Amino acid sequence: AILSCNHPHFIQNYFKQSRLHHLSTWKADLCEFVGDVMHNSQRIHRFSSATDFPRVIMHVDMDCFFVSVGIRCRPELQLKPVAVAHSTNGLQVEFSSSEIASCNYPARAKGVKNGMFIGSAKKLAPDLVIIPYDFDSYDACSRMLYRILIQNSDFVQAVSCDEAFVDLSHTVKQQLEKENLLPCNHISERLSRRIEEITREHAEHLRREICRETGCNASVGISTNLLLARIATFSAKPNGCHFLSAKDSAGMLRNLSIRDLPGVGWSTTEKCAQWHVTTCGELL
Repeated sequence: AILSCNHPHFIQNYFKQSRLHHLSTWKADLCEFVGDVMHNSQRIHRFSSATDFPRVIMHVDMDCFFVSVGIRCRPELQLKPVAVAHSTNGLQVEFSSSEIASCNYPARAKGVKNGMFIGSAKKLAPDLVIIPYDFDSYDACSRMLYRILIQNSDFVQAVSCDEAFVDLSHTVKQQLEKENLLPCNHISERLSRRIEEITREHAEHLRREICRETGCNASVGISTNLLLARIATFSAKPNGCHFLSAKDSAGMLRNLSIRDLPGVGWSTTEKCAQWHVTTCGELL
């Protein structure tokens, strides 16, 4: 219901329907949830350090999370352009200022983007289907995602309702020791290839479990630290897995735009442009 600002329940209703409010509280709630689940788990959970070898970090990111959850029970929308936003309340869509919170890949292929007004999006994709928020389903799906990750990893760091970092270093090390590939004094071609094989197999297992339990797809980026794992996810999307080795990362980062670094926005980009810095190679 649309309540007047004079209504005694206006504030309560506003926060109940606010996407930004949910996003701001989700991370704190999930961090507490993940800590409790790991503490009560019979598995030993440990986070690796930069000096550990081998160090394997995964970045797990759900694809178009709000839309994916919203169309699980709407199979007729699977291949159509779909976006999640508040209702237009009977207004003609070309005048709607409701903001798109999430859109799927068929919608993105037509130029629709997150944060775009519905009216503008409809001009690009007249067949765009708008579905409402479902915060309870998002929360249930998110908690299932984290339970799967915790059950299949050494450590989990919550990022948001649809995104997490997973440490798999100890598990990979144990497997390499069983195969008599550790300890060693250098990273051979054989060892590097085997590390990639083990982590890819584990990532695909995680993706299958997530899809089976939640009905949604996830992409996984793998590397040696948090930043590189997150960057690797760019190449994994949609619904894929990408391994970025330390050897390959140097060449890839050289040409990467600084705008693609997590946490770098337009303000930092503009300041760096004044110093004639646009890529990570120039920054180095």
